[in-house]
Amino acid sequence: MDLPGVNDNPIAEIERLKPLLKKRMAAVWLQDIQDNITVESLGMLPESPLPIGDINYPWQKLYKLEDAEIPAAWQALKESMTTADKEAREFNAANYKVLFDFSNGIPEGWDADGDGLAKVVPRGDFQILPTGPQFVESLYLPGIATASISSRLNGALRSPFLSTIETVHVSVLSAGRDQSAFRRVIDNAFLTEKQTYFDNPRYQWKVMSTSKGMEHRRIFYELATKTSNPNFPPRVGLGKKLTDQEMQSPRSWFAVNKIVGQVGPSPPKKELSAFLPLFDQSVPQNKAEAAQHVRDWLSGVILRWRDEESTDDEIQLLNNLLVTAWISKNSDHPEFKELVANYRALESKIQTPKTVNTLEDFDDGVNYRLNIRGSYYELGDAVPRGYLRVLAGDSEPHAFDVNQSGRLELAELVANPENPLTARVYVNRIWHWLFGAGIVDTPSNFGKLGGAPSHPELLDWLATQFVENGWSTKHLMREILMSHTWRQSGVVSSRALDTDPTNRLLHHFPTQRLSAECIGDAMLAVSGSLDDKLFGQPINPYRTAENDMKYLFSGPVDNNGRRMIYTKVTIMEPAKFLSTFNQPDPKIPTGRRDLTNTPIQALALLNDPFVVEMANNWSTEVTEDGNSQPEDRLYHMLREAYSRDISLEEVSKWKSAVEDLARLHEIPPTKIMESQKLWADVAHAIFNSKEFIYVR
Repeated sequence: MDLPGVNDNPIAEIERLKPLLKKRMAAVWLQDIQDNITVESLGMLPESPLPIGDINYPWQKLYKLEDAEIPAAWQALKESMTTADKEAREFNAANYKVLFDFSNGIPEGWDADGDGLAKVVPRGDFQILPTGPQFVESLYLPGIATASISSRLNGALRSPFLSTIETVHVSVLSAGRDQSAFRRVIDNAFLTEKQTYFDNPRYQWKVMSTSKGMEHRRIFYELATKTSNPNFPPRVGLGKKLTDQEMQSPRSWFAVNKIVGQVGPSPPKKELSAFLPLFDQSVPQNKAEAAQHVRDWLSGVILRWRDEESTDDEIQLLNNLLVTAWISKNSDHPEFKELVANYRALESKIQTPKTVNTLEDFDDGVNYRLNIRGSYYELGDAVPRGYLRVLAGDSEPHAFDVNQSGRLELAELVANPENPLTARVYVNRIWHWLFGAGIVDTPSNFGKLGGAPSHPELLDWLATQFVENGWSTKHLMREILMSHTWRQSGVVSSRALDTDPTNRLLHHFPTQRLSAECIGDAMLAVSGSLDDKLFGQPINPYRTAENDMKYLFSGPVDNNGRRMIYTKVTIMEPAKFLSTFNQPDPKIPTGRRDLTNTPIQALALLNDPFVVEMANNWSTEVTEDGNSQPEDRLYHMLREAYSRDISLEEVSKWKSAVEDLARLHEIPPTKIMESQKLWADVAHAIFNSKEFIYVR
C-alpha cells in the first residue's frame, strides 16, 4: 500500500555501507583464524562425537593423538571424507532433481510480492541483526532472502500448483526466523492451518509432500513473512506461544536457494566439497602442522568469500564457522562498532510496509466442482465461472467465456448501472443506518422471502440519483439528511399512530437506540475521556479473565480512551459490553442488527466496570469546572449528555436528586460541589436514563 520509493534512501545507504563492512569482517576474521586456532584452543572441543560435516570434525579426529600418529590419521581422514563426499554426490545425483533454482531470480511459474523480494541476493550476502551484541549470524546462499536489507521488509513467494510436480516429495533448501511460515494452501483457502515455521538462521533441507492423490485440488506452497501471512498470528497449537512483542513486531524473514524433487521422504545428503581443499596440502607430521593446515584452509575460504569467489558449500561452511568461537561477531568490536552502529541507524529508518490481503489473477481460471450438499469430500460436476443464474435471467448467458478467473467480469456486472440490485441494496443500507429501518426492512434479503419496499418509487429515485452522481455515498447522505423526512419531528400524533403503528410510512422521525459502539463513545466523550486520534492498533477489550492459550488478553477498562471501533474483535470471545448491546456476532455478516431490551443491558449500565469508570471520570472533570451552584453544573452536564436545551423544570428535578444523594452519603451542603462520589452517582444516573442511549 506504500508509495514507490518510500524506503529508497535508507536502502541505498545500506547498500553502500555493506561492502565496507564485508571487507572489514574478512580482515578481522582472517586475523582471528591465525590467533584463535591453535593446538591448545582446538583441544577444547566437546567430547561428544561431531557429525562428519561439522567444521570441527577433522580436528576432533586428531587432537587426542600423539604427533607420531598424525600422518596416518590425516591420510585416513582424507580418504574417509573424500569417499563420503563422492558417495553423497552420487546418491544426490541419482535420487534428487533440481526443480526450481532461485539463484538467478524467481523461477517461471512462481509468483512473488513484497519489498523483501525486490532483488535476488548474491552468494555470501548477509543480514545485520538489528539489535544485540552479535551483529551477524549467517551468510546467504544465492537466491531469495527477504532480510538482506532489513527483516522489516516483507515477502511472499508462491509456487506453481503441486499437480505440475511429478515427484512425491520435495526438499527446500531454506532458512528463516521470527515466525516466517512455509504454508500449503488448498483450493485458495488462504487461512490454511497447513503451515510450519522457520526457526533456523542457517540453511537446512525442509522436506514437504506434494500431496499426491489430491490432484483434483488446486494446491500450492507459499513462503511468507509475518506481515504477508494472512493467518498470523495463528491459533494456539499451530506454533509456539507468542508474546505480545512477537505478535506486534514486524520483523520476520525467510531465505530459499533451491527446491529438489525426490521419491522418498529423506533430504539430500550433505556434500563435503568445501572440506577437500584441506587435504590438498602436504601431509602434516604433527599437530602443530595440522593446526596450520586448518588455519590455511579456513583463511582460503574467507578470502574467496571476500573476493566473491565462494561456492555454495563454502558459504555453508562459513555459516558453521559463525557458530564457533573462532571468529568475532560482536558489535562492540573496535573494527565493527562504528559501521554496525551506522547500519543499524539506517535500518531503523526503514518503514515497515503496509500490507493488506488481496486477490490476484496469476494463473488461468478454472471451474470448481460442486460440493454436493456442501460436503468438502463429495464433488460433483464443474460449475462454470459466471453470474448467478437466477439473477442473470434467461435472456443473458450467465457463464463467462474468459481464460481468467472471471472476477473482473463479475465485478463489472455487479457495478453495472443497469444492475437492478446493486444501487438499490446499497441505498437501502444507508437508509437503514440513518433511520433505523430500510425502505426494504430486510436489508440482506431482496428476494421473494424478503420484505416489500415501503416506498418503491423513492428507492428507485434514490438509486438512480446515487448512480448518476458517481456512486457517491457523501452525496447520497447529503440528499437524505437535507430532506424534510429526516428533519421532521419525532412527535407522534394519535391519528398517525392508529393508521401506521410501526411508522413504516415515516410520519414522524423514529426513535432509535444508539449502537453499542456509539453508547460507549458517548460515555467516553461526555466524561472527557475520549481520545479522538485517528488510526492505530486495536485495543483488547477489558476482560475479567484472560486466556493466553486463545490470545484472549484483557485491555484497559477505558479502552485507552479510543473510540469503540478500535476495540479488537475476536470470534472466540467478543467484547462483553458491546455484545450486550447487540454488536453483531463476528462469525456472520449482519445487515440488520438485533435490537433487544434485556435485563442484562440494565445491569450492564449499572455495574459494568467501563460505565462505572466513565462516571468517575466525568465526576472528576465536573468537580473541577469552577461552577459554584448545583443548577449550573447540572445544566451543563445534561446539555452535554442530551445535546439539546435543558429546561428549568428538568434542572429542578435533578437538583432534588442531588439533595437526596447528599443526604444518603451524609454530605453537608457546603461540600456538595466538591464531592466526587456524589457527582459520580449523578453521572451514573444520567448514563442510565433512556434519553442518553436513544436518539429522538
